[in-house]
Amino acid sequence: MNGTATTAYPDACSAGRLGTAWIRLALVTAFLPVLIGAAPSGAEAQTPGVQRILFVGLAEGDSTYYLGEAVRVRVVFTQPIVADVAGGRPYVELTVGATTRRAELVASPPNRRLQFEYRVQADDFDGDGVGVPANGLKLNGGRVTTQDGTVEADVAHGAAEGGPSRKVDGGRYRPQGPTLAAGGTSVVEGGAGAEAALEFEVWLAPASAARVTVGYADAGSGTATADVDYAAIEADTLTFEPGETLKTVSVTVRGDDEVEDDETVVLSLSGASGAELATATATGTIVDDDEAPPPPPPPAPSVQRILFVGLAEGDSTYYLGEAVRVRVVFTQ
Repeated sequence: MNGTATTAYPDACSAGRLGTAWIRLALVTAFLPVLIGAAPSGAEAQTPGVQRILFVGLAEGDSTYYLGEAVRVRVVFTQPIVADVAGGRPYVELTVGATTRRAELVASPPNRRLQFEYRVQADDFDGDGVGVPANGLKLNGGRVTTQDGTVEADVAHGAAEGGPSRKVDGGRYRPQGPTLAAGGTSVVEGGAGAEAALEFEVWLAPASAARVTVGYADAGSGTATADVDYAAIEADTLTFEPGETLKTVSVTVRGDDEVEDDETVVLSLSGASGAELATATATGTIVDDDEAPPPPPPPAPSVQRILFVGLAEGDSTYYLGEAVRVRVVFTQ
């Protein structure tokens, strides 16, 4: 009997252990989604939004899109997205000078970016730089969603302003060889007797293996007056020796105490040798820092007139105990 009891006891223990194991397995299986980080039931995916808008494609040191060249715009979202073009292709509005152009969707890889492209036309010109207005990304009947297609993206965004590194010149094809461009800065004029330097920079890109020259002069089209607001610019020549890429023209600004608008000085380039002119003029700004005098204080109050009041109409006499009332009237 002892042997039988001894033999049965391990079987009972094994059965007990097996039952416990099944219970543990069931519990682990029930809570497995939580343990591995699966989303709880009812959780919503985050809405993708526009993080930034980039202009891509121009080589380092290049600042102009020429006729037929591609202006490429990349819209980066906060999380991976996909574009559904079944109902229409999204596009991006571009501001090119006073004209609105359309950059078409050309790439929608399964990541956070959409890429758009516009080819410069013959009548496109923008010396201030192509930009994207606020909310310029248009769905045009298409959809931008999370990669599983369940959540629509929020495509609202701020403006991507133009700049001197994204000029547009559709009037010609890209020059073959070095080009010259000029840019102006601004300077505060200062008070009477003060002098300040207004700098114009002239760039050569890329550097040339040969000497490059270009003439400069006062264009005469600025609002500032030569020999009054600034020292007259004497026509001269800039020379770029091989390897040089930057020259500066400094104009002396003469301060005054006159309250006036900001004024401009325009430098012109001409007669380039060894390179083409990308920009023929540059504008510098003289910033007025004078303030109008404060208005004079208001005049002090003064006595305008003195009146006797209180007697009834037709009455001309104050009697014993009656009040003689005097009213003093001031100018303010």
